[in-house]
Amino acid sequence: MTLREKLGRLDRRQQAIWLALIWLLLPAIVRIWWDERTLPDIRGRWIGQPCEEVRSQDGLSRVKRSLRVEEDEWNLVIDFFGDEACTDGIFRFDVSGPYDLGPKSMEVRGATTARFDLGKMLLTPLSTDAVAAFDGARCAAGGWKIGEAQEVTEFGCLGLVPTRSSCPVEYDIVKIEDDALHLGDRSRGLCATERYPTRFAPAPLRRFEPERP
Repeated sequence: MTLREKLGRLDRRQQAIWLALIWLLLPAIVRIWWDERTLPDIRGRWIGQPCEEVRSQDGLSRVKRSLRVEEDEWNLVIDFFGDEACTDGIFRFDVSGPYDLGPKSMEVRGATTARFDLGKMLLTPLSTDAVAAFDGARCAAGGWKIGEAQEVTEFGCLGLVPTRSSCPVEYDIVKIEDDALHLGDRSRGLCATERYPTRFAPAPLRRFEPERP
């Protein structure tokens, strides 16, 4: 039975209620359909500035960032440094997993909500201080060595990496503008379920274009 036939069997009051419901739901349906057609294409490799000052819920850090996004998986590598020139490496954080985009943000103009699954997390000590800290906290089953990565997905490490149970997904926002990828502000953390950032982080990532020979 078609919708018109169903409406024909209703009295005028019932018809009015049904038509009002249809008109109320129509904008939401159109919005969802339009969101799916206009999701940003964030695939590719993105890099930060040569030496960035990034603020998170843990404070300020000097870092270098590199993000690779494929059809259904993402990978972020962040190197942390102890000096303003980003030459004195401390440790590396490597996270990867599936991701999902949409719908559009209701609070940040031009932004799309994103859910990044923290499927696998690795730490690599780049200094003797990091080796001592990771060993002391027993962040992995084996001993730590400079330049050798170990997985810390399940149990985290020293608050630098969350446990899988406490933060399985990061709820973020994304936007591409002028060939730059803007991500959400991390000052409050991104692990709270369905609580997306209400503003962008000040430093976007730039699309990496390899130099041609």
